[in-house]
Amino acid sequence: AYYRPGNFTTGFDTWVENKKFDESSTHFSADLLIDGNNNKTASVVVSMNPNYKYDVKWNGENLEYKELAQGTLSIILPIDKRKDGVLEVDKK
Repeated sequence: AYYRPGNFTTGFDTWVENKKFDESSTHFSADLLIDGNNNKTASVVVSMNPNYKYDVKWNGENLEYKELAQGTLSIILPIDKRKDGVLEVDKK
């Protein structure tokens, strides 16, 4: 189930205020709040449709990601400036 398209996983310190996948799991957006984290980053995993490559943005800025399996993206969010924001994943 971890690698199933439409799955989104965060750590205990990340609150998901809102999240949405489209029907084909090629677009994802989430409003997040990272709380109680003294680090400069937070990690999330999002499983998208495995037939495409993706662009990832955090508060409008492009982010790199690691693909754990085809379509399953491990994303490190920089939180040194802000501890809240919008994560967006779109097919290229």
